[in-house]
Amino acid sequence: MALIKCPECGKKNVSDSAESCPECGYGIKAHYDKITKRKQQQNLYEMRMNNVKEPQKPRKDIYGMIICGVGGIGSLLIYGTELLAIGLTTFIILLIALIVFYNQHVKAMEQYKSDCELYRTDKKAYQRQVIQREDSQKIMENSKPKCPHCKSTNIERISTVDRALSVETVGLASNKIGKQYKCKNCKHMW
Repeated sequence: MALIKCPECGKKNVSDSAESCPECGYGIKAHYDKITKRKQQQNLYEMRMNNVKEPQKPRKDIYGMIICGVGGIGSLLIYGTELLAIGLTTFIILLIALIVFYNQHVKAMEQYKSDCELYRTDKKAYQRQVIQREDSQKIMENSKPKCPHCKSTNIERISTVDRALSVETVGLASNKIGKQYKCKNCKHMW
């Protein structure tokens, strides 16, 4: 607790913890609480900025690529002679997975190169960009639907086919009528 000058009217010897200035009625406590909160946020932001490290080269998901490649060729060789349709289908699915792995790696490398360039030219801008990415990722995670019963995000959408089959087999006593989601943890449906 300190004696300060009122920021509004300039009256001296006003307590910084007083609810309002006795002279003009200005909210002293609210004013200084706002300043304190702003300083805390600034300190937290500066700590986050200092914790941002230089860009890290993305790790190749080489094992996923190898499994997809070897599995695709192996399925074509194993099933290719006897069951051509199964062999080709498996080969195509694994080839698509290989392309997806490769594209993800290419995008990660492009982001890495862009981050390295920004880090070399303007380290503060790079740090701000990383913090913005982290914040937007947190917003995305918080916007995921949660189970109202156990608050888990481990949920799945109940498909229309699943609901229709349930109604067809159980009838109107089905517990999936009007439900859209099912929690994988507590099995609650809503």
